[in-house]
Amino acid sequence: MTKHLKKLNPMSRDPQVGRTFAQAKACGSALQTGSATRRCSLRSTRKAVMIYATTLMISIAVTGASITLVTVQRADRRLHRNLADLQQAQLLMYSALEWALVYVEAEPNWRSIMNGAGPASLSLSGLGTIGVEFTDGDGNLADDDTDTVTIEVSTTVDQLTHRTEIAAQSDPHPSLKYAINATNSITLKTVTIGGPIYAITEIDDAPGPVTTADDASFAGPAGVNISGSLVPQDTNAESLTAPAPDISYYTSRATVIVASPDHGDLLLLEQNFTTTTNTQGAPNADGIYLINAGSQDLDIQQIHLKGTLIVQGNGGNRIRVNDPAWFEPGRPDYPTLIIDIHNANVVFRMPAEDLDEDDADVDFNEDGDQDDLFNSSISGLVWVGSGSATLKSSAWTFTGCLVAPSVTVNDGVIVDDDPALAVRRMPGFTDGKLHVIAGSAREIVP
Repeated sequence: MTKHLKKLNPMSRDPQVGRTFAQAKACGSALQTGSATRRCSLRSTRKAVMIYATTLMISIAVTGASITLVTVQRADRRLHRNLADLQQAQLLMYSALEWALVYVEAEPNWRSIMNGAGPASLSLSGLGTIGVEFTDGDGNLADDDTDTVTIEVSTTVDQLTHRTEIAAQSDPHPSLKYAINATNSITLKTVTIGGPIYAITEIDDAPGPVTTADDASFAGPAGVNISGSLVPQDTNAESLTAPAPDISYYTSRATVIVASPDHGDLLLLEQNFTTTTNTQGAPNADGIYLINAGSQDLDIQQIHLKGTLIVQGNGGNRIRVNDPAWFEPGRPDYPTLIIDIHNANVVFRMPAEDLDEDDADVDFNEDGDQDDLFNSSISGLVWVGSGSATLKSSAWTFTGCLVAPSVTVNDGVIVDDDPALAVRRMPGFTDGKLHVIAGSAREIVP
């Protein structure tokens, strides 16, 4: 104890503390000689020990505070460094996401290119590394353009990785908002137009009057020629390309049907094709039916279709619906009619007669009898990939969207749009772009 008191005593400049240390020192000497009861009191000894202990505790506390301060400063610098890395990673993430969306818009075949390709990565000198990957629920980006796509963007700065996932999907093709969308021209002769129509080069009303109703309008891109009597008109509308569907999506799901030979042509007569009925055999659950005309022309008469009919041929075929007929979509997200023939001549020439179950000996509406009559009509999406389409003969009604290079409508036919098609995504008939689904972002910062 004497040794410790000698070291501590010089540190005190307080006279009282100095005297106390002297007394404690004396007590220590006395304890060494065995005369403690004569030279110091027990109270003095306790007082000295308490002062020593207090001073030692203060020294320890000050030292601990110093160590803590250094540790906090180091942790603070490390935190600032991590925050800076996180901000850099987030900025890179936004840039990578923007790149992904721009790439999709600029590359029409992005689904095929990115299908199964895994993440595309890029190292940015001094900034970090970014990675972008496209996936969908069934693992095949190329099979269905209506599938929701997950875009995963990862960014790495130093040792910090920031990962974000968002969901996106394609919108309906903009042509579906029109009752007629022609990549070339439209000719109107004594007809009633009840919805918007669009052509790239010309919309002509000669030689007969055009009656307008409901939300009829006439549009085309800059340079289009629209007859002055057709109003309202927009001659500076967006320039549209026609949808170019992958027909194999539908043919791979189709049931094949055949037509009968008829004076060198083919005749499809008195038939009913729906999701529950096929007058030639087992029904197709999706209502998709395929007929190949080869090099022959095809006549379709007294037919009810509630589904999707695909007509293929060698090229230059004439496809005529020249008797009462009733065409309607089976699945709302599938087209009604697909004409997949180069330079086809498609004519819808339906007379002012009803489709008669008794005459055809077919229960078209599947209600258990053959007593019903139906007005001739076509509804839904009709796509003619090449050639021309003509609607004529009587005041039958087309309601939906007709897409074809050139269209002629005459003889009192009524044309109207279906607003539901403008918001309905169909395989092969989307805009091909990706639009982020609001609220779908999910960020993970390990």
